[in-house]
Amino acid sequence: MSRLWTIVCAGTIALVLSSAASADQVWRIRGGTAHVSFLKSRMARLGITVSEMVETAKPVVSMEHVKAFAIDGSSTLDFVVRDGIFAGWVGGEIRHRGQFTLEVDGVPHSIADWSIVFQPGVSESELVVMAATSAAPAQL
Repeated sequence: MSRLWTIVCAGTIALVLSSAASADQVWRIRGGTAHVSFLKSRMARLGITVSEMVETAKPVVSMEHVKAFAIDGSSTLDFVVRDGIFAGWVGGEIRHRGQFTLEVDGVPHSIADWSIVFQPGVSESELVVMAATSAAPAQL
């Protein structure tokens, strides 16, 4: 009887562990570095220039015109991971320290302590940049 009990317990533990491993998990972005690549040649064709750049982190990737911004620890962007793979956004925002100015057709738009925000109803690949000073989407 004790051998059967041991086999049943081992099977139950294995079943619980395997179901936990494949369950959805919610992860939160709490820090790190955001890398933004300003493709200046493409932006120039659209009448956009970048100036007054204040980076707050050191780039750790090599990309064209990359700038690095520290992700603030108060960020709240949550996302679902299923079987170790991104499955979708839950909500929240990634808050960044740093600033830059986008000049569009001669009109400056200061973006300071900005956030990347998930908004329900948009595709998983679409996030919105918000300027902390106005809490409005950066509309260019």
